Amino acid sequence: MSDRASAPEAEADNSEPADAEVAAVDPDEDALIDQVFEGIPLDEDNRETVIQRLELLKGQFSSPVPPPFIMREHGEVLPSAPERILAMAERQAAHRQSLEQRVTKGADIRAYVGQGCALLVALTFGYFSYDLIRGGAEVAGAFLGTVDLVGLVSVFLVGRRRQSREAQRKPEAPSRVHQDDPED
Repeated sequence: MSDRASAPEAEADNSEPADAEVAAVDPDEDALIDQVFEGIPLDEDNRETVIQRLELLKGQFSSPVPPPFIMREHGEVLPSAPERILAMAERQAAHRQSLEQRVTKGADIRAYVGQGCALLVALTFGYFSYDLIRGGAEVAGAFLGTVDLVGLVSVFLVGRRRQSREAQRKPEAPSRVHQDDPED
């Protein structure tokens, strides 16, 4: 990692997330940066500040709220911008939470309806099995009853296995790529 990328990390304050990363500049980019600054009279500190700002523009952050130094810059352009950005992020979070609640409630309703239908089918098969046995067709009644029980158990086991696989495959939260404020 270059000195440019590690210097902001050392100076970062504790308000940045623990998983913040600074992208390293590859040698090709170093050569390109040297060409860009050729003939421009900048001392080393100003050059590093400009390079850090350029790297920041290349960086990304996954939060709907920009880092504090970007919020300050928005506030300098439009004084109400930071409050408006925070209000937008709060509305977005509330919207996402309401969608997640709807999805969860829908999944619960589907599960209960599915269980109710399975119960209805099982009771119907059980009744016909009982009726066949009572009417003298013991083999056919026992066979129907066995199919009923095997079907219920297999559906239950397949459902459990699918749930455990889905729980294992849950995607992790997206990783954050964030560059620190060179001035903080």
